[in-house]
Amino acid sequence: MLPNTVLEMPSPATTPGEVLSPSQASTFLGCSAKWFFKYMVGLPDPAGGGAVRGKAVHAIVGHYLAAKAEGVTLDAQGIPDAYDAAWDAHAEGAEFSTYDCIEPLKQSGLQLVEKYIAEAAPSIQPALIEFPVSGVIGGVPVRGFIDIVDSSGRVIDIKTASRKSSTISADHALQLATYTTLLPGASGEARIDMLVSTKEPQLVQIDHAPGDAGQRLVERIYPLVAEGIAAGVYLPNRSSQLCSRRYCSFWRECEREFGGSIE
Repeated sequence: MLPNTVLEMPSPATTPGEVLSPSQASTFLGCSAKWFFKYMVGLPDPAGGGAVRGKAVHAIVGHYLAAKAEGVTLDAQGIPDAYDAAWDAHAEGAEFSTYDCIEPLKQSGLQLVEKYIAEAAPSIQPALIEFPVSGVIGGVPVRGFIDIVDSSGRVIDIKTASRKSSTISADHALQLATYTTLLPGASGEARIDMLVSTKEPQLVQIDHAPGDAGQRLVERIYPLVAEGIAAGVYLPNRSSQLCSRRYCSFWRECEREFGGSIE
């Protein structure tokens, strides 16, 4: 049976890295220097255009499914106004780049919301929305938030993307394995619901069962990340496709600290 109360979250960490999350672990694995600038130094990491769209989509889908969990079906005609408000809230403080065409980006998010509500939401029986989980994995305190848990105990995570994929990325696999490990009453089944902003919006649903392999993954990765943080060796991953002025807020600090040039 799924819990109907929020689990007790760990006490606030006194030192960065004491309590990890899937996103922290993925950031460290992708570029430990980026983890250092963001979590240890605490430099601001404002959302870009894609992140603003993703957060606005999550907010409206979560609101719609939370109402459904209470037996209420919201009027779809009110979605555009609600989305406008969500966009404005998440756009505050964001840093849109020269690559972002803001109005088309905003409208594409509304199309993704409408796509999800029309095609995915009817078959979901939501039990928990934006549910916080926490626990200890491999001796390391870990916490996170699950987008959706359905009535069967399946974890559903919503992603927005600009390109279609038929496979689950390493970051997403770590995230789903973490959630199925920490969620009381989890069925062990999970799914990525990927909303793809192509010319015609697409919904790609990818089922995933982390199983024993996922359990081994999280039990190995979190202690190794914790050890790396404790060792204090932070290196830039200049070979990463995400190492660019477009995708990293810390490129100036990275150039000053490590030299070289980031384009």
